[in-house]
Amino acid sequence: MERVAAHYGIPSLHLGVAVVQAVAAGRMVFKGTPADGERAFSLDGVHPTAAGHRLYFAQIAPFLPALFRGPAPAAAPLPPARQAANWERAGLQEIAPALLRGEWTPVAADDANLRGVTKALLPPTWRTATPGAALEAEFTGTRFGLLGIASPDNGEFIVTIDALPPERATFFDAYASPTFCRVTKWFSARELPPGRHRVRIELGAAPLDKAAIKARAGKTLEPAAAYAPQRLTLSGLLTVDTATP
Repeated sequence: MERVAAHYGIPSLHLGVAVVQAVAAGRMVFKGTPADGERAFSLDGVHPTAAGHRLYFAQIAPFLPALFRGPAPAAAPLPPARQAANWERAGLQEIAPALLRGEWTPVAADDANLRGVTKALLPPTWRTATPGAALEAEFTGTRFGLLGIASPDNGEFIVTIDALPPERATFFDAYASPTFCRVTKWFSARELPPGRHRVRIELGAAPLDKAAIKARAGKTLEPAAAYAPQRLTLSGLLTVDTATP
């Protein structure tokens, strides 16, 4: 991110130094528990707590008066893109019912397998538990992907683009659990020729070995009943056109 900021002339503040100093001095713990209160910078080792955000703001606040006093900078032309094959022309296509083949049902916002998902940002979401049920669509681009839900009930899905060999994948990973579901993405490894393409996504019939996926991270399937379903939950189609306009 610092290299991107330097390329485009964007000022930045390094907020990590204050965190390291607070942890080194014993004023905070980087990954704490609710019992640590104001001493916990984060509860999961990633996202700041309210106390962590206050520490961030204390580093930003001294710069704000000068920032607001100064005149707005004149508009400057952007330099050439730092990376030519960037994802400036990326898109999200919502799933229309007309694209669905077989038995699909809309997923309600209070569904158990949307636990942890930011509902306000979630496009209309559909689910199938029927092997062979599919979604068929056309898209323009050089990359294709899916937006879906990582949850205990995931199964394997099969993606076929044009007449290329099918790709098999899943949204399931070692972090998916009955108490932690999330929006996630999958992208085909293939770079496609520019132009129009056709894709078919279907739920596979072979059961996913979820125990093996969990075991690689030292975790188990508990409770087992939550992991028994083999379903596919989709929220959108992701496309990127890296071809020169």
